[in-house]
Amino acid sequence: MAKTKQKEVTVSKETDEVWDCIVDILVSAKQQLADGFQPSKDLPPIALAAYKRLPQALEGFGDIKMEAKEKLPAFIMANSVGAARVAGVMLKKS
Repeated sequence: MAKTKQKEVTVSKETDEVWDCIVDILVSAKQQLADGFQPSKDLPPIALAAYKRLPQALEGFGDIKMEAKEKLPAFIMANSVGAARVAGVMLKKS
């Protein structure tokens, strides 16, 4: 096994909120779809998860675009951490 080194990544509040929202929606969807797709049963909880987090996540979207312009390497690292969280949810066994 390769040796590993831990690195700290600074993530903006706005970028973190977007990824929190995405992860929450995916976790909800994965839980609801675990027993097969039943639209009338599965869609309301998934929609509720999105509704609860999406407005707050999108509120800071302008700041995220500015972050991408001003601090591109930090922006890329922050989104890499978010993408890794999504991969963790998707690969986790239910």
